[in-house]
Amino acid sequence: MVCAVLAPVVVWAGSLPDKNPSSSQLANPFYERAREGWFWYQDPITEEEEAVQTPVTLGTLPLEAWLDPAKYRSLLKRVPIEQEDLSTLPAGMLRELASAKREAALDAPTPETVKTYIIAQRAVFKRSEDFTSMWQLAMFTNPQLDFATEHPTSQFGHDVEVQATQEVDERLLSSARANHVGLFFFFTSTCRFCQEQSKILKLFSDTYRIEVFPVTLDGQGLKEFPKAAADNGMAERVSLQKVPTIYLAIPQENFLVAIGSGVMTFNELRERVLTILKQRPHLMTKAGDS
Repeated sequence: MVCAVLAPVVVWAGSLPDKNPSSSQLANPFYERAREGWFWYQDPITEEEEAVQTPVTLGTLPLEAWLDPAKYRSLLKRVPIEQEDLSTLPAGMLRELASAKREAALDAPTPETVKTYIIAQRAVFKRSEDFTSMWQLAMFTNPQLDFATEHPTSQFGHDVEVQATQEVDERLLSSARANHVGLFFFFTSTCRFCQEQSKILKLFSDTYRIEVFPVTLDGQGLKEFPKAAADNGMAERVSLQKVPTIYLAIPQENFLVAIGSGVMTFNELRERVLTILKQRPHLMTKAGDS
């Protein structure tokens, strides 16, 4: 019975470490480590600890980060870029990287975070400069793609373009009479707006020799158009809503389009007539479809 009691004591005593370890034991790193083994629980390393232990670089980013960098924004905030060649990054990654570094610098403004953001932002500026330079080169070597070839951006070139356009417009208006273009003018003699519009319309007619067909809705003419024709139902057929109203007509083509209602200046009237004449094929096709 005594032996049974002493047996475990002897075993346990044998497992105790030597109070005076030898030099070979001291050289063993086992004695310097914390308690470990079957009877000592150790917490597993968490994912956060693993992330801290594993340095993140652009080269170690997962493939998904390159396909959709926005989802890895938190990772991009931490990735070092001082030694990286950012000029080779895809545009989407570079844009997201600069945005992430900016956010990181705003969240924790330190010399290091701001410096990192500046590096990323300068790479973005450089990429933009390179694109702009290539854009200009493509325009210079392919003039058919350059908008400025037909529409100069300089003041001198712009003045020349305006003058050339005005000459074309003047020829178009001057040929309107030969093409049987006319204007229907609907009015009433008591309408103040009609009285003012008649003065402008008379000047326009005399300038470009475009015939005006005045139509009075109350049977009375105006000073500029004393021999106006009385409305014979035409106002109702064109669904006239108010006066004064002017229509552009080409009888030989059964073409009739409203220019506008209310008082229009000389230049407004000119521009509207030009627009309708230039778009006449489109307007005729639209009228035919309807």
